[in-house]
Amino acid sequence: MFEDVRELIKERKYEEAEEKLMPIYKSNDSEKSAIACFLLGVIFSKWDNKKRNVKKSKDYFKENIRRNYPQPRAYYHYAKLEDDKNVSINYLRKGLEKFPNFFILYDDILSYSVDKESVISEINEKDITNIIVLENIIRYYIKSSKWGEVKKYTSKIIENNDPPSNEKMSYLLLEAFSYAFSENPDYRKAQTIFANVITEDIDNKLSYSHYLGYIYSSLKLNEKENVLKYFDRIPANNSICDFEDGMYYVNIYVDFLSIYKLIFDSLIDEFSKEKDNERKSKAKVLYSLYLYNPSDVFDICRYKRSDMITLEKCLKKKFNPKVASALVNMYLHFGQYIEAYDTCLLLYSNGINSSDINIDISSIIDEVDDKTLLLLVDKTINFLEESDFWSNSFLSDAVNGLVEKLFSQKLYNQIRKIANNLSYENISEANIDFECAFSYGENKEKYVDKVIDLYERIIHTNPTDTAALNNLGVAYAYKNNIEKAVDLYRKAHELDPKNELYKNNLRDNLNILKKQRKEEIQKIANDISLNSLEEIGYTNDYIAKFKLIPDEKFRNILIRDLKECAIAVVAKQNKLAMIMCGSIIEALIMQKIKENGVSKYDLSDLPDCKARNKSNYPVDNMGLNELLFVADKMALLDKNNYHLGHFIRDYRNIVHPAKEIREQQEISDENSLTMWAVLKRITNDLLK
Repeated sequence: MFEDVRELIKERKYEEAEEKLMPIYKSNDSEKSAIACFLLGVIFSKWDNKKRNVKKSKDYFKENIRRNYPQPRAYYHYAKLEDDKNVSINYLRKGLEKFPNFFILYDDILSYSVDKESVISEINEKDITNIIVLENIIRYYIKSSKWGEVKKYTSKIIENNDPPSNEKMSYLLLEAFSYAFSENPDYRKAQTIFANVITEDIDNKLSYSHYLGYIYSSLKLNEKENVLKYFDRIPANNSICDFEDGMYYVNIYVDFLSIYKLIFDSLIDEFSKEKDNERKSKAKVLYSLYLYNPSDVFDICRYKRSDMITLEKCLKKKFNPKVASALVNMYLHFGQYIEAYDTCLLLYSNGINSSDINIDISSIIDEVDDKTLLLLVDKTINFLEESDFWSNSFLSDAVNGLVEKLFSQKLYNQIRKIANNLSYENISEANIDFECAFSYGENKEKYVDKVIDLYERIIHTNPTDTAALNNLGVAYAYKNNIEKAVDLYRKAHELDPKNELYKNNLRDNLNILKKQRKEEIQKIANDISLNSLEEIGYTNDYIAKFKLIPDEKFRNILIRDLKECAIAVVAKQNKLAMIMCGSIIEALIMQKIKENGVSKYDLSDLPDCKARNKSNYPVDNMGLNELLFVADKMALLDKNNYHLGHFIRDYRNIVHPAKEIREQQEISDENSLTMWAVLKRITNDLLK
């Protein structure tokens, strides 16, 4: 009946569960009503219930306890909510009177009692073997450093509960420590158990605690060969730790601080006697890393500067990423930011990423003062100049963090110094494209092309980045490409019409563009005059040659085109002039061939001719290349003019913008005048 309610509670649907329970709670079924009463107490005790109410929860639990059908866990829950732990103990003991086999209540009685030994005696008298209760006793004895008592309860757990192999391994470890550190130690027994646990713990879930116990037992047994064998197997890293979160598969917390101090002091003393400096150094490093370990997760600092010095000496001898990582955080703790940054660079130069170890370089960059920040910039630049390799984190963490802080302080020159040592790909990987582009933009006189490249890359990736669009417009405006700038300002304004900066930039540059176009038109108008036309040879005598063309309609069209071509030449409208020169030459050659009575011609000898029916090809269908071939064969053109005609043919292709780009033909005043000169020479050849 209550399964659906329990499922709702599990799913944290507390209001639905309450709605289902209230009718049952108010019903005349005393047993079901009592269960509903208990569950309502559970609901109102939940920390994540927005209607959580400790008083209401306690009232429901107390009501359940007083009814004819109390729930054993009501005593347990009520005791946890009660502030006065003496009252809690009273309720727990009442629960035991009602439910004498509900031994789990002893767990809280032990936790709340001041006189724990008497409670433990009571538990022993009743021969309770509940794992939760026994683990609580073990935790108490370990915390009290009464290791000799631990083995009694680990043995009881193993003998009475048949725990799985992983749990059993943890209990055996504690039993071994109990033999090694009791008032009357049995080092041989301890050594044997430690050895068995080492064999079972193939994943080293017990963090070398079994190794250290074995080593200490061997030291006490004067078995130096075993000491060295197992000590040498321990890696020089921070894998030695306490069990602050509980041991592997076992809810027992162990602080080895006093025990490990004794073990490592014994080892250091032993290695000193043997003058074994290498192992002595390793022992010191392991102990310093052990002391450092809690700061990695719990922000508990129990190491000293002497431990930091120990790790520094180790790192100078040989690179060790775990040692370097610990040093970074130790330096941070003692406010030694420069040393911390140097060690980070060492890690990066060895290919270590921040995700591989527990370092946060932003903790360094965020904390440094302005003077130290500039020193970090110099160190970063030296690193970029001298290092051939670094990890990905160097860019994404160090360079990114550094540039962001410099940018926030408007230290643009420092950003440029860093960026000058990075490729575009590096800048993108560090995610500092905008900061670098903006910083280069503060010195456009020197870096305007770099600014444009960077902003173009940003916009390629994110076409809606209005700040990048606007700033790129500023760069193009600086290069006097106002038309491009206006296009970019317009895009930024359309994306963010409320931004006054974009609006004003668009307005101001539209006015500049209008002024430029007006000046261009005025200049063109000034360039076109009777004198300028006569200077290029557009004279009455030259025009008169075209009047020799017999076909009146064709003649008028060419004279019109010639005038427009001449105007284009003097107005420096070069593309138009070059296209029209080619068009007029093509028309003149075709007309001259047809005037000689030729309407078709054999193009078989023309190299690379791909025309169909080339042996009898119509003149009207010929392009300039074919017309020049025929004109040459018919001796209509001087040889020099024939070759100049091919110059015209090459440049005439610029009528197509794609071909202009592909063939890289230059449109210039010089080429325009050259084509006009070729036109005049061919005209003199054909119109006689």
